[in-house]
Amino acid sequence: TWMVGRLDVALIVNRLTRKGKDGNRPESRDRLFRHAIAEELAIPPRLMIDVHSFKPGSRRFAGRDIVLLHTPGLQSLAFLKRYARYLTDAGRALHYPDVKVEIDDAMYVDDVCIQARELDVSTRALMLAEHNDLGHPELAGEVYAAMHARAIRRLFDQRDAKKAHRAPGGIH
Repeated sequence: TWMVGRLDVALIVNRLTRKGKDGNRPESRDRLFRHAIAEELAIPPRLMIDVHSFKPGSRRFAGRDIVLLHTPGLQSLAFLKRYARYLTDAGRALHYPDVKVEIDDAMYVDDVCIQARELDVSTRALMLAEHNDLGHPELAGEVYAAMHARAIRRLFDQRDAKKAHRAPGGIH
């Protein structure tokens, strides 16, 4: 866990490949990776982004940089749409004007997201994202992390402004 601006961020990486036990499946809940997720999500406020990468040759995600996957009842579509706009704005601010962020239906229900909901993470604070690794996963990771940091900061700034507006003595 570390601070990024005013944001307390935890990056939990599953270094195991899907060739073994897939960390996103229910049978993996006993693994250290999943225990680390549960430990971090026990500390509010919480926003969880379960990030996966795809190869540039992916037919399903072709032509897109970031795809937010929607599972009805698990994530809020309205929230994903707003967050996709924030990511696009962040990409432009970081001099990536052609960044393509879209929302698509999830083909499978991700158990990491189910675990987050079981731990009371709001449907408006839960995302499953697929990132194009651009053939350079480290570089792509840095760019996308910067985009997420800007988009998340915007979410929290808006939340804080609403709280200040509603607080006694605040703006009415």
